Amino acid sequence: MHARSIHFFCCLLPACLAAQTATSPEAAEGLEPVIVQIRVIRGAGAVHTIGSKTSAGLTVEVTNEIGKPVEGAAVNFRLPSKGPGGQFSNGLNTDLAITDPAGRATVSGMKWNTTPGPLEIRVTAAKGHARAGIVVPQYLSERPSAAKSAPPPAEVPNPGRKWVKVAVIVAGAAAGSVVAGLAFGRRSSSAPEPASPPALSVGTPVITIGGPQ
Repeated sequence: MHARSIHFFCCLLPACLAAQTATSPEAAEGLEPVIVQIRVIRGAGAVHTIGSKTSAGLTVEVTNEIGKPVEGAAVNFRLPSKGPGGQFSNGLNTDLAITDPAGRATVSGMKWNTTPGPLEIRVTAAKGHARAGIVVPQYLSERPSAAKSAPPPAEVPNPGRKWVKVAVIVAGAAAGSVVAGLAFGRRSSSAPEPASPPALSVGTPVITIGGPQ
């Protein structure tokens, strides 16, 4: 019986070692991040002009549950298919980037469409069985209008104002002519005042008494 037990143990030992070897890849998978997190490094809340192309791009950082950078994570960026949006440099509304040793991934060269308004870029990161996703707000603004880019009104001649000024001047001249005519009419129609009679002075009377004639 003892010899049989030894023989059974010797046969069982290689199987146990093989089982441990078979589970070692799972242990290696245990080193993969259980949870990944995404943080925006650059480009959140950016405002772009419709029809323009941005070169700054969007950069995100992928870390594990303890904040350590995750290298080699696949990061997918997606733009809206309707409304305000655009295309990535590949001509599609989705693009893929792989995180570097610092856990960062960047996408750039977006060509924006001509629909103004807010939009969101959906970002998804995957590493092994771990997944995470966020949305990054953006805004497409209209181009400055011609009225906003025009110089101040004081520096731009206004033909309408010239006509108004001329009309005011003509009206003022006409009014002055009327006033002058009225004044001249008054002077012409008024009769000259009669000259005052000369003053009469009476001197001391002289009485002469002569003899009868």
